[in-house]
Amino acid sequence: MAEDITLGEPNPMTGAFGFAWTADDDVSFDETGAHGVVTSIVEFKGTYPFDPTHGTHIYQQKSLTSRTPSQVEAEALDGTKPLEDADEIQNVEALAEADARALGRLSLDVSWKSGTGEQQQKTIEV
Repeated sequence: MAEDITLGEPNPMTGAFGFAWTADDDVSFDETGAHGVVTSIVEFKGTYPFDPTHGTHIYQQKSLTSRTPSQVEAEALDGTKPLEDADEIQNVEALAEADARALGRLSLDVSWKSGTGEQQQKTIEV
């Protein structure tokens, strides 16, 4: 797997991920696959000019019902499928649960094995 930008921790107020920086104030790179996984889930499907299949429709979920968690999980797995098909990551799993801290929001826990075989995990607030 090629190196990609290292994701930092999400902003506690917005849930948005930033980049991790080195001690020399350069952007950090790693082989976890986190950048590819997270962007494949949170970016709007059809808006990436070089790959119209990149992204998901997760943010089109307008209300939280009993079916919403499974729909969000399915979208996450669909969004990361191209990365699995390219053997950049393996064994993606997604678990969405209602976020008790924020009414009408979900926490999406995504785990996968990186191209180097290491287990990875990120939580995305939806």
